[in-house]
Amino acid sequence: RCLSDWSSDVCSSDLVPVAASWVPRLAGIQSLAGEVQLAFTAANSAPTDFSIESAGSLQAPISWEAEPGAAVSMTAPGVFQAQVAPRGTVRFYRVRRPL
Repeated sequence: RCLSDWSSDVCSSDLVPVAASWVPRLAGIQSLAGEVQLAFTAANSAPTDFSIESAGSLQAPISWEAEPGAAVSMTAPGVFQAQVAPRGTVRFYRVRRPL
């Protein structure tokens, strides 16, 4: 689709999707010493800005639950890690930052 006015034409194919730098971006996940470790980045943020949630399945409707005891720490400016005790054999995780 294109929009046109007297000065230019802009088409949706010309637009580049951009995510705000404060949106958490998962950098890695691993199991270490009986804990799940999530690594993520987000600019201009503090560990208290985030919550960790998990679900046992990604089948709709997804039932995300807060991870009890999840600990988020900053390892460098804009770089974070979360330690989570595993629950069950399969879990899906997400990092949330409320608006």
